[in-house]
Amino acid sequence: MVLVIIGLILGAVTMSSGVQRSAEQASLHARFVLPWSAAYVEYFNRNGMVLGDSIPATGAVAQDVEGNSALCGDEMKAHFTNSGIELPGGRGRGAEDLYLYIDSEGGQQQLSICFKHVPDWFTANGAQPVNIMEIRGATTDLARKLDSLVDSNSDSAWGELRNNGPHSTGDTEAWPALLDGDGAAETVQIYYKMPY
Repeated sequence: MVLVIIGLILGAVTMSSGVQRSAEQASLHARFVLPWSAAYVEYFNRNGMVLGDSIPATGAVAQDVEGNSALCGDEMKAHFTNSGIELPGGRGRGAEDLYLYIDSEGGQQQLSICFKHVPDWFTANGAQPVNIMEIRGATTDLARKLDSLVDSNSDSAWGELRNNGPHSTGDTEAWPALLDGDGAAETVQIYYKMPY
């Protein structure tokens, strides 16, 4: 009888931990990912072009000044603030593009946000050029949760939110394993398609 009670208690603690983690991941989506997406849309609405684009507009998020394909960090944030757009909270003043969270293994992970242009986003009509928000440092567990919140499924190669690898294949693909070979939480780069 004692073993049954201990088993029930452990089961309840495990279930409670999973529910709490799921709630924290949903909160991260609402407090960090969605506000950055909204800031991108507001930038477009105020400027009539996508982040970092120039006149004549190309429709593609510009590269950074060093020619990297993603617009990140202080240079990215300057585009928003120079347009009068308040940055989402993130980790605080000067680190608005970063977010610290605890992964399913109890380790600390840090997300960072960038924006970039992807020329080969696969759709039913073939590969299309799109602009995306790149979310770096997400664990596979978090990626699956964000995918289910955005697309109502967890397919890393379809929908508005995808793994950075298979975005142009058109094949259905699961997110990678939760843990790497050393037992640490596996991290991925997420591509979240922007509306413009």
